[in-house]
Amino acid sequence: VQVTSSSSNPKKWSRSRAETPTMTLFCQFLKEFCSIEKPIVLLIDDWQWLDMESLKLVEMIALMQNLKGFMLLGTCRGNEVQSQDDLSVMLRSLEAQGVTITDIPIGPLNVQEVTCCLSKLLNLPESPKLLSLSQVAHKLTEGNPFFVMELFRTLLDQQLIQRIDGKWKWDEDEVTNSTMALGSIKMLDMTVQQLVKNSTTVADFLKIASCLGPEFEVGHIQHVSNMSQLDASMALSTLCNRGILVVTGDRLRRRLGFAHDRWRDAAISLLASEDIETFRLWVGRRLMDTLSVPELTEHIFLVAQLLFEKSSEIQNQDERNRVAEVFGLAGTKASKCSAFDDAARYFRKAISLLPKNRWDTP
Repeated sequence: VQVTSSSSNPKKWSRSRAETPTMTLFCQFLKEFCSIEKPIVLLIDDWQWLDMESLKLVEMIALMQNLKGFMLLGTCRGNEVQSQDDLSVMLRSLEAQGVTITDIPIGPLNVQEVTCCLSKLLNLPESPKLLSLSQVAHKLTEGNPFFVMELFRTLLDQQLIQRIDGKWKWDEDEVTNSTMALGSIKMLDMTVQQLVKNSTTVADFLKIASCLGPEFEVGHIQHVSNMSQLDASMALSTLCNRGILVVTGDRLRRRLGFAHDRWRDAAISLLASEDIETFRLWVGRRLMDTLSVPELTEHIFLVAQLLFEKSSEIQNQDERNRVAEVFGLAGTKASKCSAFDDAARYFRKAISLLPKNRWDTP
């Protein structure tokens, strides 16, 4: 979705909320720094996951007056957005108010495009043999570029494609028989299973990382697992070399992230479905116990989210009080960010954990 212009007579979107000072300040910031001479392009990925406050911000930007030299680009998975979803409602409302929205569908690769990719990847001319390999890859991956690349990583790992005497070689029947037994998701799961089978440290690293969100800090893994710095570095190297994790941030504050959300799904699959929330509770308790006060304050939303679902199962009242304090801090921080629904949710959870005589005066 590409939003390219705004209306001169904007109307209110019935589902939107009041403008917050933060949103207004951000819009003023854009006006100050955007110009025809120095244009800005803002790309927001995964619109299907935008919450109501983020949708409101997008709406405000789209309806801004006299904003020149600015383009807003958004990406989303069309199959995950229904006509009644808030995103669809907002986009239809913007169009009704005169905002020009350019929809750019991006479909899967066709067989010829997969062949072209493999030709460049393997540095081979297009040929009937390469076309046959491309057809197998396309049938398995349905032309998804991410899965095409991961399929060939898997084929290389299994030595079904090998470089011998400076040339790439493979047996067509062997590749076909092997790949047809796989599915795209199963292929990723199998890769992760193979890695963790060879290293319990990698397994622990992935399980904990899957609970920490799309991005996280290496230190959090060590806080939770008591993993040595050497073990953590070796596990990180293995996962980065395989393309499962990528390093983000700068030298002062290095962060990690899953290269694709499908890798995170594969990491989560290491846990039995009935154990996921219990494991998240354990991770949250470990972080609550090991983070310093400034660190806990900084990452209060992460810790609160980990504790949220299973916190009522904590029996010790002293610990329940500590968890309630975490939810109280998260609620306060959320209210300062104008996320009032989240704040109320945290405050309600905090109150539910306090003792029954909590309102008694001493």
